[in-house]
Amino acid sequence: MEKIEILSNQNTRVLKVLSENLPKYKYSSFEKALRNKDILVNKKRVKENVLVNVGDMITIFLDTSSKKDLYQVFYQDENVIVFYKDKGIEVCDGQFNIKQDYEEKAKVSIYPIHRIDRNTIGLVLFAKNISTQNTLINFFKKGYVTKEYFAVVLNCKTDENKLTNYLKKDSAKSEVKISNSKVQGSVQVETYYKKLEDYNNELSLLKVIIKEGKTHQIRAQLSFNQMPILGDEKYGDTKLNQKYKKHTQCLQAYKIVFNIPQNEKLTYLNNIDFCAKLDKYLFVTN
Repeated sequence: MEKIEILSNQNTRVLKVLSENLPKYKYSSFEKALRNKDILVNKKRVKENVLVNVGDMITIFLDTSSKKDLYQVFYQDENVIVFYKDKGIEVCDGQFNIKQDYEEKAKVSIYPIHRIDRNTIGLVLFAKNISTQNTLINFFKKGYVTKEYFAVVLNCKTDENKLTNYLKKDSAKSEVKISNSKVQGSVQVETYYKKLEDYNNELSLLKVIIKEGKTHQIRAQLSFNQMPILGDEKYGDTKLNQKYKKHTQCLQAYKIVFNIPQNEKLTYLNNIDFCAKLDKYLFVTN
């Protein structure tokens, strides 16, 4: 993703300003960025072609990579396929996603088991048939599968802890709210973390483990507990993101661990090392 900032020199619609100032990009690229909420006006995300005034700061994140550059096959066999994805591509939704692109190229059907956010890096699991999909989704529900993440956060004071809070999804705003007590429509979520390393006396690299995998769970829960993820522009610290020049969350789904009982199907997955190295995007320099 490329970040571009423009000061509006007229009172008009935001897409007109972008198209006149960025002639090398197609107008459809700006429309796509708008749909993906990758346009900000005065640091606030917009989802419509709003009016802007002279002097307004317009920020746009444009995807300048090809789809094949944004994901690769990490592992596959006759039942499952695991991809490693970069930021900037969805797992299975929207116009820019792994499922649709891979199916078009490979001429096969694949079936998603879980999702990670568009700008979260890491491993995602698909099944190669509906029977395996149903089995694996059931295993996730039963807690036979654990997902582990790396996250770079601000202000981690403890070496390890398990956070227990309540999460409520607000679909209209495409975000979640975290609270210490249960409210109507909320569910309990638990996130375990262990500190691995400190950076610059203000940042820490964490290993994070979850089972529920609710929407934005890690990002929102860590932020609620005063440990916002570096680069997160929805739940994070704007000044910190600017300082380190990170504009998407430093969050990597680096490991999937299977602990399937021996009386179940697919137990061979227990013995496969689904583990990626720390992604270079999480390296911190300043």
